[in-house]
Amino acid sequence: MTEPAVIYIDCHCEADPAIPYDVAALCAGAQPGIFRDFVPPNALTFSAVDQLILFVSRGGYWPMAFESPRRRITGVIPKLPPGPVGWWHSFHGVDTTDPTRGKGMKIGVIDEALPLQTSGPLAHIENLGGLAWGAQGDRPYRTLGSGHGEMVCSVLGANPAGKFDFEGIAPGATLCFCAAGADDTDKLGAPRLAESIYHLAEVEGCDIITFSAGDVDVALPELEAALEDATDLGVLCFGAAGNKGEAPLYPARYDDCLSVGALGRVGFAPPQTEDWRDARASREVRGSEFLWQASARGPGVKFLGAGASILYTGPCGRSFAISGTSFAGPIVAGVAALILENDHIYQSLESDRKRVEYALGKFRSMSSNPFTGLASIGILRA
Repeated sequence: MTEPAVIYIDCHCEADPAIPYDVAALCAGAQPGIFRDFVPPNALTFSAVDQLILFVSRGGYWPMAFESPRRRITGVIPKLPPGPVGWWHSFHGVDTTDPTRGKGMKIGVIDEALPLQTSGPLAHIENLGGLAWGAQGDRPYRTLGSGHGEMVCSVLGANPAGKFDFEGIAPGATLCFCAAGADDTDKLGAPRLAESIYHLAEVEGCDIITFSAGDVDVALPELEAALEDATDLGVLCFGAAGNKGEAPLYPARYDDCLSVGALGRVGFAPPQTEDWRDARASREVRGSEFLWQASARGPGVKFLGAGASILYTGPCGRSFAISGTSFAGPIVAGVAALILENDHIYQSLESDRKRVEYALGKFRSMSSNPFTGLASIGILRA
C-alpha cells in the first residue's frame, strides 16, 4: 500500500506574498485533487501525486508546475506581463496602432455560452444566445463553468477597458455570438453547432465564422453539410484543429473547415511555469516558435496560429494565461478579417464559394510554413 505523500509548500506570489492560490494534484489514472485558497507556507497530504499545479484563481499570475514533487517545494509565482499587446499580435503582423482594425468585417463566434449581458472589454458583442437552435424567451445563459466563450471572444475582439488589459486581434470587427453548448456537458452540441453555422451565415450575413469543436472521432454529417452551405455563401469557417496531439478529428478534418493548430513562443513563459514546461516538451521547434505539444498536426490542419501562452483579460479585469487550438482558431480568424477588410477585390465579390476561393488563394500567397508537414497552408500574417 502506497504511503500518503506529505508535501510542504512554500511558494509565494511575486509582489504580494499574501495572495492565496489553488493547488491541483495530478496522478495518472486518478481524478485530480483540488485544494482551494491555499495559504502558504503549509503542508498538504496527498494519497498519490505525479505533478502539482499552482494556480492563482483571481488571475494575474502564471500557473506553476512541479513534476514528481518531493517533501518540500519552494519558489515565487511570477506575475503575468502587462497588456495591451502580446507576442501573438506582433507574430501575426497585427498593426495595433489602429484600435478600429477589423471594421467592416462581421465575425460569427460559436461557443458553449456567454453571459447575455456582456461588459467591459466584451460589451460590444451582439449575443444571440441559443436563438439559432430555437431557444425561447430570453435565451438563458447556462454557464458550464469554464468561461471558454469569454476567452475566445476576448482573444478575438476585446476592447481594452484599462491600460493593462489585453486587446483582441480585431477589436473593430462586428462580433456576433451564438451559444451551442450541450446540456450538462462541457462540449458543443453538434446539432446546435450546425444550426448556429446556418444562422450566422444565412441570417446574420457573417463574413467569417470561428468555433472550437475539433476532438470528435465520429463523422458529423450535419456539420459537414452546414460547413459546405456556409462556404457556398462565401463564408470562411475557421475551426480549432483539436487538442489530442494527433491528426485532426471531426469537424476539423472536413475540407470546408479551416482548421487551425496552436504555436507558442520560445522563452515567453518564465522558467518553472507550466507553460515553460509545455514549451520544453515540444519536439517541433522552428526558430522562436514551437508547436504546442497537444495541438493537432498533419495535412488535415490548414493553418498554424498563436495558441500557447496567450494572455486574455476577463470582464472583471483579471488576466490569465491560456493555451489551446481553441484560441489559435479565433486569432487566425481575426488576422484573416484584417487582411480582407481593405481588399477591394474581395469586397466586390458575390457571396458565394468563389469569394472563399479568392480569400484562400490570397492567404496561401501571404503565408509561410516552416513547420512543413504539420499544416497544409501555414502561418498567416496581416
